Order: sequence, then C-alpha cells, then structure tokens
Amino acid sequence: MTANINYSTSYGTGIFDYTTSYIAMNYRSLKNRSYSGIMRKMQTGNSSITVHYKNMLKFFSAYLSASYSSSQSNVINDIKFNDGGNLSVSANKNIKTQNDGWIYRIHGDRYIPLLKGKIAFSASYSMSSSKKMQQSVLIPLKNNRLSLTPECSFKINGMFEVGYKYIYSGSYQKIETLSPDSKYSSYHVMSHDLSVYYFIRNKLSANISAEYLRNPLNEDTYKKLLFVDIGLKYKPRNTAEFTLSWNNLFNHKKYVYTSQYLDTYVYSYDLRPADIMAKIIFNY
Repeated sequence: MTANINYSTSYGTGIFDYTTSYIAMNYRSLKNRSYSGIMRKMQTGNSSITVHYKNMLKFFSAYLSASYSSSQSNVINDIKFNDGGNLSVSANKNIKTQNDGWIYRIHGDRYIPLLKGKIAFSASYSMSSSKKMQQSVLIPLKNNRLSLTPECSFKINGMFEVGYKYIYSGSYQKIETLSPDSKYSSYHVMSHDLSVYYFIRNKLSANISAEYLRNPLNEDTYKKLLFVDIGLKYKPRNTAEFTLSWNNLFNHKKYVYTSQYLDTYVYSYDLRPADIMAKIIFNY
C-alpha cells in the first residue's frame, strides 16, 4: 500500500501578469493575461492511496487507487466568442474559484502459460466540480468521465501471435444550476484494435493490423472508420531486414471527431492516402 499527500502554493504566471494589451495566441484567439493589478495566487492540494496485490504462483497482479485533488485561485479566465464563434477573446478577472475532484482506478492482469499470453483490464472513473466563465457569466459545472480498457495477447502453435484491445471513453458535463433532471452534455468514443502476426518461416512473417473507430459527430450521430494495414517482413540475418507494407488499405482521406462539452469543438485531420512502401534496414 502507498499513500501520498502534497500541497503547493504558487504566485504569478510570468512577465505578462500586468500586461494590459491583448496577445494573439493564434490566428483565431486573443488573450489578455492582465489581472487588473492583482497577482495570481494558486493553491493546490493532492492526496492518493493505492493498494497493490501480486500472486506470483498464479501470475496475477492488480492494484486499486483513489485520489482527491483541490485547487483554489483568486482569478478566473473569461472567454468571449466573437465573429459568429470564429474568434475567441479571453481575459482574466478577479474572482475566487475552487475546483475539486476524485479519480478512482483499477487494473488487473494475468499471464496464462497455456496460451503463452496475458489478459488485462483497466478502468477509471472521475467526478469533479469546477467553474467556468463565458460571455462574463460564471457557470458551475459537474464533470464525470468513465474509461474501460480490456485487452489480451496470446500465441498459437508458435505460428500466430494475436493481440486485441478495446477502448471506451465516455464523458459527461452538466451545469449544476440547472434542474436535477436536465440532460448532460456527453460524448462517447469507442475503438477496437486487432493485430495478427503469422510466422510463415523462420525468417519470414506476415502481419495485419486493424482498428475500428466510432467517433462522435454530435450526441446522436457517430462517424465509423475501419483502418487496416498489411505487411510482410523478411529478416535473413540480424544485420538486415526487408519489409513490404500496404498502409491505409481502404484509403480513408479524413479523420473527424467532435468534442462536446459546454463548448463544441470539431476536429478534422487530413490523412495520408493508401500507399505501398518497401523498406530495407541495415544494422551495424
């Protein structure tokens, strides 16, 4: 068992504490770091406890942890959106705030000699309360987050090596001043990862990896994507390696997802199209 407690106090944020002009953070964001002549004071406290367990005879290990954090500040950042939401302008105001939160984590894994592999499970749950200011309105928020990650890997007859991982993440945010039955703002992300290696001969192997994603576009609509890569590897000696791979087999052009909280952010990334790549690696 381990336990930790720490507390810290900090003053100021740097040379811009008393700057009254707005600073361009990027092409759509302006920030005024001035605290109206008041130096920022931040007080932070954290405590945690973790219980560990190991059974070497059964190849099993696990841990359970709980942590609490609290922070107080004498200023808050006020964010205002202009130009139809395309430009954000932020400034700090002399308002005292406090944020509190709990995080619970659990993990367990076990090696299985018969399969020459292991299974594992991880989960975490957090809940917190905080305050945010937008358009000069102070908003108290309640936040909850859940994540689950089971995974496994094993070998079959010395010819196949298989790995699988499932990842789920769900987040919920609610304005505390609303009625108890009011709806949370939420999003859910899910992915399946599968990899298979086939050892054809002593020096030749083939592999395939697949990732299935379900990303939120809004609270009721999801974007589903399947990414697949395949490859061959030939290693005639320790100093040389030849690989041939076909990446992004289904030729996806974009990766898009939405993060929905009090604000909604839409992210879109251009992807490299499908390609076939050959590599020769020499080690000396």
